[in-house]
Amino acid sequence: MAGACGRSNRSQSKAMIFAPG
Repeated sequence: MAGACGRSNRSQSKAMIFAPG
């Protein structure tokens, strides 16, 4: 999940993992 998200939004990927929603 982190890898796929980070690929598109490296900066946002962090927020997504910390605040899933």
